[in-house]
Amino acid sequence: MTDNKSYREKGRAVFLAAMMVLSVVAGSAALVGTAAANHGDADNTNLDGETFYQGQTVTIDGFDADETVELREGLADDTANSERVEYIRADGDGHVTVNMKDYSGPHYIEANGGPYGSFWVEQQDFDASFASDTVESDSSVNLDLTSDNRDVQNFDVEISGEDANGNALDASTLSSIFGGTEEDGYVVVAGSSSITGDFSDQSTGNYSFDVNVADADASSSASVEVVEPVDADITFTQDSFEGQVGNEVSFTFNAQGVENDVYVKVGDEDDVNYEQHLRVSNLGEVGDNEDVTVTLNTYDVTWEVTESDANVNVENTVQDVPGALGNAGYELSIADQYGDNGNDYSTDYEQDVSFLNLNQRTSFNDATMSTWTAPQNAVDNADDLEDATLTETSTIAEGDELLVNVEAESVYGFVEEGDDIGSAANGVPGMQIKVTEDVSGPNRPDATNLWATFPDDGDADYQGELQGTVVNADQQNGSFTILMESEHGAALPTGSSLDTTIEIGANNNFVNNWDDDLESISGSFSLEERSIDWSDSASEVAASEDASATGTTNIAPGSTIDTRARTGGSSGFVERDTPTVMAGEDGNTFTASFDLSNEEAGTEFSLYAEDNSFENNNVEITSTLVEADAPPEAETQVSFGQDTYKVVKNSSVEVDVEVTAGAGGLDTSVPLTLAGDEVGTQSTGNLSADDTTTLTYNIDSTDLETGDHTLEVSVDDASASATLNVTEQKGEDNGTDNGTDNGTDNGTDNGTDNGTDNGTDNGTDNGTDNGTDNGTDNGTDNGGDSSDGQPGFGIAVAMLSLIGAAMLALRKRE
Repeated sequence: MTDNKSYREKGRAVFLAAMMVLSVVAGSAALVGTAAANHGDADNTNLDGETFYQGQTVTIDGFDADETVELREGLADDTANSERVEYIRADGDGHVTVNMKDYSGPHYIEANGGPYGSFWVEQQDFDASFASDTVESDSSVNLDLTSDNRDVQNFDVEISGEDANGNALDASTLSSIFGGTEEDGYVVVAGSSSITGDFSDQSTGNYSFDVNVADADASSSASVEVVEPVDADITFTQDSFEGQVGNEVSFTFNAQGVENDVYVKVGDEDDVNYEQHLRVSNLGEVGDNEDVTVTLNTYDVTWEVTESDANVNVENTVQDVPGALGNAGYELSIADQYGDNGNDYSTDYEQDVSFLNLNQRTSFNDATMSTWTAPQNAVDNADDLEDATLTETSTIAEGDELLVNVEAESVYGFVEEGDDIGSAANGVPGMQIKVTEDVSGPNRPDATNLWATFPDDGDADYQGELQGTVVNADQQNGSFTILMESEHGAALPTGSSLDTTIEIGANNNFVNNWDDDLESISGSFSLEERSIDWSDSASEVAASEDASATGTTNIAPGSTIDTRARTGGSSGFVERDTPTVMAGEDGNTFTASFDLSNEEAGTEFSLYAEDNSFENNNVEITSTLVEADAPPEAETQVSFGQDTYKVVKNSSVEVDVEVTAGAGGLDTSVPLTLAGDEVGTQSTGNLSADDTTTLTYNIDSTDLETGDHTLEVSVDDASASATLNVTEQKGEDNGTDNGTDNGTDNGTDNGTDNGTDNGTDNGTDNGTDNGTDNGTDNGTDNGGDSSDGQPGFGIAVAMLSLIGAAMLALRKRE
């Protein structure tokens, strides 16, 4: 080939490539210069304990003009273990400039009069995120900034971004959103925990932003979707809401696109002799798809918002009620303004209506009660009830938890978790508990002893005070639970039947006095002294690895028992276990397990059990070890290695079968059948008891139809089955098509990409090699370019361009 190009033309190609490299180098230098302009100042006398951040460029004063100092990594008070990082020369004013980009940990400066420091270099922690995923195009949203190791007030941030189409936002647009000082392609905004983002002039779509700390190598990204404004729409979620007098009842509404306060009128002065106007605020913190739930306590007519960040207050009470609300239908009306003058509810601004129907209260006389127990100190609040072992019983062991569960309907407006029973300051209004013991006898008919949740020293029957605490109140399931304890005076007696009465009387909005209107429910229970004993079966225990001994107790299920099996002497043994008490039909039991496999039958030993809550509640017996029952003889087992074996028609597959010998050993042939026909046999060889071998069968599918076939194998009384799945062989078209397509496509593509010469000379090679090489090279090169932080092409790519241009010139010459 003859080269008609002059060396001047070749040189021009090399020159242009060189200019590309120089432009990249110059761009890099410009970036360094920009970073150097951002620095903090410090004095060498106050460096000790200072913290700087990677990426900061810090100017430190106080050195001699033109003095050369050492920056060392390590602690100033441990110079022997420090290491010089670099020499730095002070300028004519004695300023030393340190770029902290590549440093981490403790450093100090060694100079005349030094050392100075130690100061610390850290990677700044930084995060930026929008307070909401979406913002309406006529609204704003906060961009929240956080840093765990630097006050956000002490640094500026640089914000750049892209719009929904991936176009870079110019500084003017960014300034209209976030404010700040406009720079080339970004804005500088003073650091703050929240920066307001005003999107009122922006189009809809997803916006993404890069937020960089101005003076350090710390950055984050944040995105937000700008959406069309939602038309204001205030509606109740139902046509009517229903509840029961004495409980809490809720109504819900949705205020889509509403941030201002809304007003709800409840009741009507003329219709039901009750009317209140409510103001619901803070709706800006409630999502458009989130309902606002307003809850009324019908017992004392108070309001609260549940399950959202909105607030509710009574704006005006037109007509109140002296106590609880009565059963009636109460009109609900909701408006977006409160009258023309802001001082009365007006239907002119009404958005929706609904009804709140309160049903008749159910008397507490219709409630029921039951007693429950739990291990000592297991219950203190509602969360404990979820974790504790609770057992319904009328017999409670002394010291265990005594719980009374009440199933009632109309009490959850005044019975709340944490309330005390009988407490004037923080108690259930008008509720009290009485426990009585019948002690009548000769000359004392109808005599009783009394314990109550209120002190009554004037009553001759009064023995002591009870404490009752509501540990759970569940309106949805219609029950509340009381934890009862003896507080002052004589404790509740053991061995007697105790009658329990829960009363609601005066001081409750539903009951006028303790006599005629009294509402109450009753039940009974008994307290027993704690007891523990070994069952008769524990007198003999098997000398085995899993020896067990069973005992009985009246303490609460879920409690634990310390047990011990022990003999004395030099050849004695000690085994311990801590079983849990379990509830049983004939009483509570516990079972201790010991490893006594190394001990001899006929040995006598001590078997001890102790209540973990009361050490004085214990029992000890003498037990005897007996021969353990012989374990059952091992049986022959057989199994396939897979549930399904797959094979392509006209090929073969290996099927593996695992055989384990029973107690008598095994030495036999094992046939494999397919659809009932034997297709192979293998010998197990001589296997001892419990030995295992794997047998392998080869199955040819040439004569088999496609589909599923049943494989079966049996040895002694053991058998197993699996499935053989035969599929059609793939046609030869795929091989031909793929060969042709790939050869043509890659040859054409690479011919186009690499030039005429490659299309002619390398048609065969490119069809194979370039298809792989180009995919690999491009993936690697592009990944590297995007991570080296250079604008446009990186330096390395530019150098390759220079070499490529030179090579092209040489090739043309040839």
